[in-house]
Amino acid sequence: MTWSQDEAEWVAEAYYADHLLRHAAAPAPREVRDQHWWAVQRVQDAAVDGTMPLHVLDAVFRAGAMDEAFLGVVAAGPLEILLTMHGDKYDAEVAVRCQTDEMWAEAAACVLVHRERWEEMPPALQRLVPEPEQSRSKAQKTRKRPSKRQR
Repeated sequence: MTWSQDEAEWVAEAYYADHLLRHAAAPAPREVRDQHWWAVQRVQDAAVDGTMPLHVLDAVFRAGAMDEAFLGVVAAGPLEILLTMHGDKYDAEVAVRCQTDEMWAEAAACVLVHRERWEEMPPALQRLVPEPEQSRSKAQKTRKRPSKRQR
């Protein structure tokens, strides 16, 4: 699917409006809260399908440029999906954006991936995406600590 720049900005504004309505201090009625949900679904679906042009996320980041909470939502949502499910397609392009745009770099620092996926990332992304903790081996998980009497 192709997205024109105007369409990307229109969807991005609705995505950010949805965020503001869902995180407002005073809860809005459901029919008001849900009026922009279509934009979130459209972005999420494109991320899951691996059909999202990155200029759409550019527009989404710009829509909520001064909102750190929104940046985290986008990072943990569509950006994380792209890097986790479609890294082979998006890693290089995301790495370039991270090097040239501070918002992209900040968002990449909020992404969580499994160790195997992190190890597949190019070094430019590994420097930004947090390194997952080493998972403990099965022996470490099942080994019990000795009681004080056994020491």
